Amino acid sequence: MMEPMHARRRGVYLIPNLLTTCNLIAGFYCLVAAYHGKFEHAAFAIVAAGIFDILDGRVARAMGGGSRFGVEYDSLADLISFGLAPAFLMYSWALEAFGRVGWVAACLYVICAALRLARYNVSQEDPTTKAAMFTGLPSPGAAGMICSIVLFESKYGMFGKAMPMVALVLVFVLAFLLVSTVPYGRGTSSEPHPFLNLVSGVLVLVAVVAEPHLVLFLIGIAYTGSGLLRWAWMRQKAARGASTGYGGN
Repeated sequence: MMEPMHARRRGVYLIPNLLTTCNLIAGFYCLVAAYHGKFEHAAFAIVAAGIFDILDGRVARAMGGGSRFGVEYDSLADLISFGLAPAFLMYSWALEAFGRVGWVAACLYVICAALRLARYNVSQEDPTTKAAMFTGLPSPGAAGMICSIVLFESKYGMFGKAMPMVALVLVFVLAFLLVSTVPYGRGTSSEPHPFLNLVSGVLVLVAVVAEPHLVLFLIGIAYTGSGLLRWAWMRQKAARGASTGYGGN
């Protein structure tokens, strides 16, 4: 009886870690594709890494197969797929023209992604920490913004000659948001509307499949901007509360 149970437990741990490995493979392929100038392939590789990153966590929770090893492995894979890979993609695609400033910007992004992941891991060690929001832009979100602008510009060419400067500013902004305290949604909802959430998810998926270059860019803009809007709203609300409290004394 013990052997089948032991084998089943090993299988439970194996599946999430295999998905994490797929995440890591996609991140490495992004590096290879970017090195060879296949920037759209590299961007789509980051999208694939993001999908595997979502799946490994959810599968682990659903199967009760979470482990300390899985957490550490996932964090290392994320550093490659959502830290190093998008930074190298951005450098190869647009930042190389800036010389030293370009590689410093890309390096800063990698450092901030590592700091963001380390901070998140430390916060998760506290069992009482169950925040409804992420503190700072999640590394997959930042990487998604990078890959989405690469895909958008590769197809539509809207920014033209200004694209290198736009890319440089974007990398600095994303690096700041990674280590900031700007609140970002977790993408999960506790509201009892599973059917509505399912329909919304299907509609988004259909839109992405139909026009990935545009829809992914819009999603990236919306999510990256959502934290800044929420932060501004919270500050305004706090300021109004303080003003009202002062006036009542």
